[in-house]
Formats: sequence, structure tokens, C-alpha cells
Amino acid sequence: MDEEPMEMSPEGSRNRSSFQGFHDNSNSDMDVDTSHDRSYFASNVNNFSFHNMSATIATSSPYESETKYFQQTGKSVKPLRMRPLIASKKSPEENKSILHKDENLNTLLSESSKLMKSSLDKKKSRSKSKEMSPREKRVNRRKSGNQYDVRRKFYGWLFLAVLFALFSTFILIHQKCHIHMDVEKFEQVFDENVFGQHIAKHALTTTLRNISLRMQNDTKLSSNPLVFSFHGWTGVGKNFVTKQLLYGFDNARVTTFLIPLHFPHKSQDEEYKINIQKWVKGNITLCYVNMFVFDEMDKATPGLLEGLLSVMKDIQRIEMEKTWIIFLFLSNSRGHQINNYLFTEMKSGKNRNDITFEEILPVLTDDDSSDEWYKDFNQQGLIHTFVPFLPLNKYHVHQCIEKDVIKKGRQPTTELINSISEEMHYIQPVEDHVPYSLTGCKRVSDKVDIHI
Repeated sequence: MDEEPMEMSPEGSRNRSSFQGFHDNSNSDMDVDTSHDRSYFASNVNNFSFHNMSATIATSSPYESETKYFQQTGKSVKPLRMRPLIASKKSPEENKSILHKDENLNTLLSESSKLMKSSLDKKKSRSKSKEMSPREKRVNRRKSGNQYDVRRKFYGWLFLAVLFALFSTFILIHQKCHIHMDVEKFEQVFDENVFGQHIAKHALTTTLRNISLRMQNDTKLSSNPLVFSFHGWTGVGKNFVTKQLLYGFDNARVTTFLIPLHFPHKSQDEEYKINIQKWVKGNITLCYVNMFVFDEMDKATPGLLEGLLSVMKDIQRIEMEKTWIIFLFLSNSRGHQINNYLFTEMKSGKNRNDITFEEILPVLTDDDSSDEWYKDFNQQGLIHTFVPFLPLNKYHVHQCIEKDVIKKGRQPTTELINSISEEMHYIQPVEDHVPYSLTGCKRVSDKVDIHI
């Protein structure tokens, strides 16, 4: 079909028909006379640039609308043989009809909307084609039912597992809260490992039996915590007996404080007073035997003693169900007085093993002890039992050596025992009696390591 000629610039610009005829001569279905254009272009070929050719397009032409469309959208499309860029993504055959239509930008937009609509229609048709048959629906329902059954079984087993865990936890807590003190076992361990301390054994076992019976009848303790105060010379077994107490309890938690190590500075006395209360309260666990061991209490500062008094009074006012709190105070205090009492009785002809707890107790509680660190504890009734430890003689040292040699896998011969014993230091406080060790059994283990 014929088109109206376009006006071009005076420098030899050509009409649209001739411009198109040269570049689209492959489109044989277009009725355009291009013979004149070929001759004209051949004579002026050097004046043209194939890729940067400019043309003045009439305002009414659709090419201007297409060019504006590209400027607005920024779409990247292929150039059709030096023709102004075509916005439509149709095939060249479809583009011909658009090129020969004098339409504006609205026409192009309507074409684009038609393309989008057709693509949506295709998606709908594809979704319709995917509709399941009745048999497929039954199979899917059966599969979903099986999945539901699997989930139901899984959650059922999970519920049973959680229920079992809760029940086991309850049983475990109940068993832990069942505190039992095996006094007979403690006595057996004491006899096998502690030598020459019949008074200490009597004081401890008597107290533990009374407390154990009371605990069985009343699960709540509203009285003072159980407080033992161990007194005696170096190496007589105070720390060793403390460890043996653990064998009597099924579940015990021990917190140990060594005064020179944990509270070394007198300048921080006020800080110790506050901290000791926090540490004791923070380490009390329900359903357990809570043991607090304070070693070398004779070196404690006034602030530390005051803090201990305060926290023990606070505990005294609390009802603790199935919970034991035991304080063990270890010191060398009154050790000289205990030794002197024993030696005096022996000089008067009394046998060591005949001395009773009641006879030696005043040594720890008489008026002469009013200047000791435990004075305020005793006056306020916080110390439940004083436990005196007697000095050890050479015979007791031999027993310690024999026990340690067996423990380390060697045969204790008389020669080996005497050889180790001779390296210990002794005194003879009473004539015609066995000498006594200055350090008890404290250095026995080190001596055994050297000889075996």
C-alpha cells in the first residue's frame, strides 16, 4: 500500500518510503517502488552513516510515538535494519501492520495489555488442564490421611516421652530429698581409718544418731543448723574425720574455706563480713546435706566471725524441708589444754582410753576459754557439739604408717614401719609411757612415699 511521503531536511534527506524501501527490500509483500531509491543511494553512498543515520520524522508518524515509548520505558530491543527502534516484540510480519498504522502511544499500550492478557489466559488454561481426576483425588486423600496418622502417632509418642521424663524427674527429686544418715557405716569407716580418737568418735556418733532419728520424725528443721567445733593439736585427724563424714550421707555437698587462703587480709574485714553471708546462703541446696567447712578458724578476723554469726542466725529462723546444714569449724584452739589434761591424767595413773567426753569437755567451755574465737558462738548456743582430739603417740603413728603403705600397694613390714617411724619427732611427756608425736600423722604419707 502507498504511504504519504515524509518531508526531510534540505541536505538531501529522503522521504520515508525511499528510506524504507532500501532497508526492507527483503519484504516482498510490501508494495513500494524502490528503483529510484537504489540509484539515488548508490550515487550518495559516501554521505550516509549506516549506524548513526538521522532523519526528521513527521509528527503524525507512528515512529515518533515509538521513539517516545523507548525513551519512557528504556526497553532494549533490536533495530530492524537501520529502521527506528520497534517497541513491539511481535514477529516482523506482525510489525508490518503496526508500521503502516497511523497510531499513537495508546495503540502500543493496548497491544501490550493484550499480550499480558493472553499470557494470563494461557496460565489459566494450563491450571485447568492440571485438574485431578476423581481417582487421583482419592489417592491424594488417602496419602494425606496417612500423613495425618503418622503425625498423630508422632505427637502421641512425644507426649508419652515428656510425661515419662516428668515422672522420672519427680521420682529422682523425691529420692534425693530422702536424706539418710548411715551412722553404722560412719563408725566402720572411722574405726578403719582414724586411730587414737575414741572421744571424737563418741561425740560425733552420738550427735549424728540423735539428729538422724529426729529427721525421720520431722521433715522440717526449724532449730539451729548442726554445728561441730573440732579442737586439737596438729596432725591428730581433724581434716581426715571431716572427709569421713561424707561416707555417712547419701548426698552431700561440701563447701570448704581455708581462712588464711580465702580471707587473708585484715584490711578487707568489712568486705569479708558481707561476702561470707552471701556465699553461705548461695550454696544452700534443698534436698541435700549442705556441709560448710572452715579450717583454721583460730586465724579468723572479727568481721568474718560477725558475718558467720549473722548468717547462722538467719538460717535458724528458716524452716527447711528435708535439708541439712552442717557447719564444721576446725582449729588448733585449746590444743595445748587438751594435751596437758591428758598428760596430767596419765601421770595420776589413768589410762588414756578411760578418759570420757564429759570429763574433757570443760577444757573447751570453762572460763579460761572466754578469749577464744568461738566465745560468741558458744554464748549464743550456736555450737551443737565440741569435738576434742587427743594427741597421738608412737603406737598410733605406726598404725598410720601401716595403713598408708597398704593403701599404696606395698606390704607393710616391721622393718619398713620402724624405719619410717624413726624419722618422726616425738616427746616423752610421761615417764614409762609411750612417746607422743609432735606432728601426729600429718607427715606420714610423705615419709612413706620416700621409702617405697
